[in-house]
Amino acid sequence: ASMSKREKIIVGLMVLSLLYGAVDLIFFGRKKPGPTAIQRQQSSTLATFITEVSAGMKTEPKIGQTDVKYIIDRAREPFKGDPFLDRAQAAYFDDQRKKDEELRAKGSQAPLATGLAYTGYLASGDTALAVINGVEYEVGDLLDVPGGYVVQLITPTQAVIGREGSTDRLVLPMEESE
Repeated sequence: ASMSKREKIIVGLMVLSLLYGAVDLIFFGRKKPGPTAIQRQQSSTLATFITEVSAGMKTEPKIGQTDVKYIIDRAREPFKGDPFLDRAQAAYFDDQRKKDEELRAKGSQAPLATGLAYTGYLASGDTALAVINGVEYEVGDLLDVPGGYVVQLITPTQAVIGREGSTDRLVLPMEESE
């Protein structure tokens, strides 16, 4: 199996390029280029920044008596709203709070069932889910306990359940885990 003229040319060019690479590496080895002017400037800027930050950390903050009194007075004031909620969520929770107050004002809280625990709340858009005894329910769902109990209302602080065809209802407050 002899090589064709074309194969011999390709192999010859490959050998020549390998020889050139070896000679260039051995006799004309290249040095790593040094840092550019931009890299030197960035390095000095970073060093200056680190020096300024570490110097600032060594000095004590200067808080006067007036500042301390202001901070203490502000800490005693009740929060006017949750700082982590956006306006739409805050409005939703305000509406839920009003519904809770209305239920407390006019609702019957006669014990309908025992052993029910409201331990979780999840809201997504218009859908609210309550976790009662470890199972998720929506408004209108039948509870998996004897007696024909139905979820009537779900809020972040309580779930209201009742029997189908009855005006009696039970308000289950949210049980927070510790």
